[in-house]
Amino acid sequence: TVNFVTDSATVVTGKAEAGATVTVTIGTETYTGSADSTGAFIVSIPAQAAGTVLTVKATDAAGNTGNARSVTVIDRTAPATPSVNYVSDKATVVTGTVEAGATVTVTIGTATYTGSADASGAFSVTIPQQTTGTRVHVRATDAVGNRSDLRSVIVVDKTAPSAPTVNEVSDSATLVTGTTEGGATITVTIGTAEYTARAFSNGTFRVSIPAQAVGTRILVRATDAGGNKSTLSSVRVVDRTPPAVPTLDPVTVKSTEVRGTTDGGAYITVTIGSQSYTARAFSNGTFRVAIPAQAAGTKISVTAADALGNKS
Repeated sequence: TVNFVTDSATVVTGKAEAGATVTVTIGTETYTGSADSTGAFIVSIPAQAAGTVLTVKATDAAGNTGNARSVTVIDRTAPATPSVNYVSDKATVVTGTVEAGATVTVTIGTATYTGSADASGAFSVTIPQQTTGTRVHVRATDAVGNRSDLRSVIVVDKTAPSAPTVNEVSDSATLVTGTTEGGATITVTIGTAEYTARAFSNGTFRVSIPAQAVGTRILVRATDAGGNKSTLSSVRVVDRTPPAVPTLDPVTVKSTEVRGTTDGGAYITVTIGSQSYTARAFSNGTFRVAIPAQAAGTKISVTAADALGNKS
């Protein structure tokens, strides 16, 4: 009798007539050994591939050879641990390579998903999308049930943050503020200069900048911990600086105009009691607003407003 021979075995063992010479033939090669007084034998051989056929014969001291026994080498070698590609939080498949034809089992929590490696060893196993940080276990099992070691991968973040929501930036502002993904890095670009800060856990952010001129374009982008970048948000600096307080010429009881200087183009409002009188400053900033002549001691209020409604 011949015991089973695995693909990792380097001996053939079994039982024969005590003292018999045992010959193992593999292809054109032969290997010999002797049975001991109990008939047990051990014949050394090189490790063989699964499926190889070995022929074993015993010959006694008189030269009589018994019937040959054939055994087939069986597979007891587990597949190599699968090579698994990264799995993103957008992925619906786990892919990689393993022993050709192996069954691949993906385990996520208590759920399992299976697929088969093709002739080249490539596999693709369908899974539901997973959240960043989820652990995914992958194992291969060959045709005779040998199981590989587990390969574990962590789901990585490949989802970019949404474009930041950016609050109005005025010409006197030294901060760009808004909201984005919590913890994201905010990059504010103005021309060739960049300014950065990290969003708080609730997503609000504040990035310090120098005050900018009206109309300056400001670009804002968010980058998460995984390096994923949002699309750009763009805002223009708006005018929130009021005109200068008007400088007034003296007004007498004979005056029928209020004259003075302020920002060019500003809208001038003269208020006397409940009455208002308006005019627009010339481009050089001078203005003239017609009023009725007023009694001595009358209080006259003058304000300037720009085109955006900012008042002095």
